[in-house]
Amino acid sequence: MFGRKGSHRNIDMQIGRWWRSLAAPIIAATALCTMFVPAASAQTAPKNGIYLYVCLPGNIGGDLTQGGSGLVVFNVDQGYKFVERIPLPQGPSNNGGDPPSCKGIDASVWTGLIYPQMTDRFLAVDLETSTLAWQQVYDGGCCDRGVVSPFGDTIRLAGVQTPQWYVVSAYNGALIHEIKEFPVRAHNTQISPRGDQVLLSPANNILYLYDTRTHEKIREIGPFFNRNRPFVVDGTWTRVYANNNGFLGFTAADIATGKVLYRIDYGPIPCVTSSGAHGTCVHGLAMAHDEKTMWFPSASENAIIVYDMTGPTPVFKARLQDHSPSGWITCSIDGKRMYPASGTVYDTDTLQEITRLRDENGQFVYSEKLMEVRFQNGQPVQMGDQWCNGQVGAASYALSAKSPVFGRTAHNYAPPGYVLPDCIIDRSCIPGR
Repeated sequence: MFGRKGSHRNIDMQIGRWWRSLAAPIIAATALCTMFVPAASAQTAPKNGIYLYVCLPGNIGGDLTQGGSGLVVFNVDQGYKFVERIPLPQGPSNNGGDPPSCKGIDASVWTGLIYPQMTDRFLAVDLETSTLAWQQVYDGGCCDRGVVSPFGDTIRLAGVQTPQWYVVSAYNGALIHEIKEFPVRAHNTQISPRGDQVLLSPANNILYLYDTRTHEKIREIGPFFNRNRPFVVDGTWTRVYANNNGFLGFTAADIATGKVLYRIDYGPIPCVTSSGAHGTCVHGLAMAHDEKTMWFPSASENAIIVYDMTGPTPVFKARLQDHSPSGWITCSIDGKRMYPASGTVYDTDTLQEITRLRDENGQFVYSEKLMEVRFQNGQPVQMGDQWCNGQVGAASYALSAKSPVFGRTAHNYAPPGYVLPDCIIDRSCIPGR
């Protein structure tokens, strides 16, 4: 998949089969900047079903009053019952005095690890044991939102203070490559379902499309109307939609041509900014898995706006009154639930509030960095996403890759109603075999 520069992939896949028995103890003992981390809450039984992992502090300035710190875990199948709080290392203040905060989160079924991406370091937590596996610090510029490849073997991390992306191993965080050709700091990252292309979003009005095998730029997408904020893609990696500073809504662009197609404005121009949306009008975008609706927050009025995407042009559908401002929206593995950063949980179909997230002290939890993980007998078998992208045609598009792609689901697990291809059942097309 990665060609000459990325021949590590097959090696990494083989390493992954021995990860739990050998690699984790060695790496945990030798990881950079290792410090003592208290043990997580003990689990009386293996996890089964869907769990929500919330990375804290998950707000703008490391505010510990909005849920505290660590990875807070909720049992989705039991009405979002609090399960445990996994402690994370707390380093010195950065960013001019703010405490370190979580800027992104992702996970891999191949490694069995979940990756909190902090403003001062990159962490890996073992999903089975709820303990810190290792941590890495690169050149002081990591991390902002990164993304695990569909193969589960590599991660692309945005430098929160630097104009570069780090390509690292998902098994031990080892640095593989650096992409540095950007005028401003790195910010958000998305990868195609096939794993062959990645969209890199620095803090400007251009999206950069790169080849994951050569690490070379394919094209620029834009320019957009102003600085890009969160962005989402459809299932076939055809269109990308982005929030832009100064406009309460979203902009659509064509990935193949790099051309901006249209902009949807819900409110007046210029729109009303809010500290709850990173000082912008809107900071958060989610496309329902069936691609029928688009969701974004109007933080200045504590509301979630929903647009119908089924027609030739998007049409306003609903305004949902929330309890507090949000600077992000993600969704569940099956796409049936939306998770604004406010901690409110919404039903995607009915648009009704399901619940609000509360921690072990009964306090409401706010975070822009969260994702679901499905377990089977204590083993992670399916990963959600910190983003909420369209899924129409995504599976077929992923399988059109030259090398097999298995996405965010373990090779031996079939989601309800899904039939595994024969080559996955007999493991003949598993990478590294």
